[in-house]
Amino acid sequence: MQNYTAVIVSIHNYTSVIVSIHNYTTVIVSIHNYTTAIVSIHNYTAAIVSIQNYTTLIVSIHNYTTVIVSIHNYTTLIVSIHNYTTAIVSIQNYTTVIVSIHNYTAVIVSIQNYTTLIVSKHNYTTVIVSIHNYTTLIVSIHNYTTAIVRIHNYTAVIVSIHNYTTLIVSIHNYTTVIVSICKTTRLSL
Repeated sequence: MQNYTAVIVSIHNYTSVIVSIHNYTTVIVSIHNYTTAIVSIHNYTAAIVSIQNYTTLIVSIHNYTTVIVSIHNYTTLIVSIHNYTTAIVSIQNYTTVIVSIHNYTAVIVSIQNYTTLIVSKHNYTTVIVSIHNYTTLIVSIHNYTTAIVRIHNYTAVIVSIHNYTTLIVSIHNYTTVIVSICKTTRLSL
């Protein structure tokens, strides 16, 4: 069938299948519980590797690459487009998401009821940690750092700018403000 080629090689438990149609090529290799499939269409390439409960899928289109790795309850997804990279790792109730765009990086980690979000852009960093009803927000810009901790009806805010530190604690209708500048400390209740 014009421009159509098929090659099948079998040696004991080893089997290779190569199929080529125009600019389309498929390669399948099977050894015992090990299977590899490679599909190529123009600038599109897909590779699938399976070893027992282990599966890897790699897809490449121009400058776009996707990698999926699955081992039992463990799954990893990596997507890359130009300078953009996303990585998702899932292990049972544990999930990690990493997103990178140029100088921008975001990391999300989730373990059961525990969630952490880290965002970094140039000299700007944001960290959000959430555990049940507990939430912490940390923002850092150059020499400026802000930390907000919230536990139920309890809120604490810490602001640090160079040698200047402010601590604000709020519990129900009770508010405490502590301001520290160098070696001078002022307490206001």
